[in-house]
This record gives sequence, structure tokens and C-alpha cells, in this order.
Amino acid sequence: MRVIAGNFKGRKLLCPRGLRVRPTADPIKETMFNLIGDFVQGSTALDVFAGVGTLGIEALSRGAHEVYFVEQNRTALRYLARNLEEVGVGDEAVVLRGDAFRWMKRLHAQGRRYDLVFCDPPYGEGLVDRVLSLEHVAALVQHGGALVIEHHVKEEISRSFARYRLKTHRRSGDTCVSVLTVL
Repeated sequence: MRVIAGNFKGRKLLCPRGLRVRPTADPIKETMFNLIGDFVQGSTALDVFAGVGTLGIEALSRGAHEVYFVEQNRTALRYLARNLEEVGVGDEAVVLRGDAFRWMKRLHAQGRRYDLVFCDPPYGEGLVDRVLSLEHVAALVQHGGALVIEHHVKEEISRSFARYRLKTHRRSGDTCVSVLTVL
């Protein structure tokens, strides 16, 4: 696992073995960032279900101004901290420890808004639909911003969520990347 492009290109990222963390594979990460393109430059981002931080660190490497990482697993948080230290990220990274849904509600209450919201929840637990059903999650996405979701192919993005428009969608093996905009 490595940083694919930008200032930290080629840097290896650490990930514990056997932990219930499924970091984004390099080909999926490359697809994801190709879909959002130059939009990352200068953006503020929220990486929920951050794990060891692969998506947020990739965004910082590609010029994101600031990334908030949300993770509750203690082991993943230790690896996230080590990865941030390894690439030399400073004040532009904010790590929030705890439940992703509680943090999203709290950040909304604080009036926070992000150009990009990365969401890579554990597969097979119905969390994608839960994220999309919450009004305050849509409110976290800045006007003109995007919600970028990595999910299993069996977890199709429902087209019935009135707050979102599916901008683009790519599949690779059993993984999908969906980019949604807020209406």
C-alpha cells in the first residue's frame, strides 16, 4: 500500500495484518482519484471510516488544504498516526477518534462543510444506505462538492435518495466507487 501521486508519491503506508480494517487497494484508489481529478487541489476533505488514512493522505498528497480523519478503532488510529508522521503531515490533518456517525452529526452541528467527503465503511453492514439516508451527512458536503463512496458491488447505491445525484460510478472486481453530488 502506497501513496500513488502528488507530494508523497511512492511513500509506503502501514497497515496492521488481521485487523478488521480493509484499506483501499491502490488500483481502486487510483480509479477514485481519477474520477474526482483536479478537484482535490486546495480542497477541504472529511475521511470517515478512515482506517489507516489511505484516502485522506492521498488527498493531502494531491494538494488538499485540510483533511479531517474519523476512526474509532484504536489499532487503526495508531497506524493512522504513524502514517501521518511518516509522510510529514502537520496541521493540515485533524484526527477525530470515535464513531463516524456521531462525528458527522457533531461536525454538522458545528457548521463544518467539506469539498470532499470520503466514505469507506465496512462492507456488508448496510452502512452506505445509512450514510445516504442522514440529512446532516448531505449538509456536510459543500455546494459543488462531492461525496465519494467506496462500497461492495452488492451494496448498490440506491437511486431513491432525493438529496444526491450519482455523478459517476466505477466497478473493479467486487469493489465500486461512486461519486455523488448534493442537490
